[in-house]
This record gives sequence, C-alpha cells and structure tokens, in this order.
Amino acid sequence: MADFNWPAYVEWEDTIKFDVLTTKFESGKQQKRLKGPESGKRLFGLTFKKDEVDAVDIYEFFKARKGSFETFTWEHPRTGEVITVRFQDDELTLEVLARKIYEFGLPIEEVL
Repeated sequence: MADFNWPAYVEWEDTIKFDVLTTKFESGKQQKRLKGPESGKRLFGLTFKKDEVDAVDIYEFFKARKGSFETFTWEHPRTGEVITVRFQDDELTLEVLARKIYEFGLPIEEVL
C-alpha cells in the first residue's frame, strides 16, 4: 500500500460522520439506529499550496490511485496516527497562482 507523504498546508478539516438510519412513524415519532461502525467514519479536508514539482507529484499519486478507487496510508498531522484512507473524489483540479504556486484541496476519508 502506498504512503501519502506530502504535508498539507497549515489548515485542514477533521470531521466525523455516523451512518444513522432514521425511521419515521405515522405518529410523528422517530426511531434511530446505527448502520455502520460505532466509532464513525473520519473525514479529512486537506489544503495544499505547493510548487510545481510537489503539485505534479501529488497529481501523479492521485492518478495512480485512480481517484477514490485505491486506498493508501496517511499520517494525521496532529496525532501522528497512520490511517488507511482513500480520496473522497474522483476528480482533482490544480489552481495555478502567479505561475508558481499550485493551490488545491484533497478531501480524504478513513477506510474502515
């Protein structure tokens, strides 16, 4: 399994998502239950500002994983935990600023 070794910009998002099934009854009451794991799935929104060399390397890494198709490992910047993840999207757009800096976001999700 490949490792994603590029540090994100100083900002990132940490989200947890639970898969909850809600059943509504005619009486107006609701019943809820978990469909997935009790720990929830973690989602991470990474932001990058990189030079052309790193941006192209990340682009090639994304291409090699075929978007969200293949998993890889990533080290959480705050905890140091190595997590098995995949890209959330199958599309990557690199925005070029002043022909030198590439800015882009990469949302990833934990694979349970």
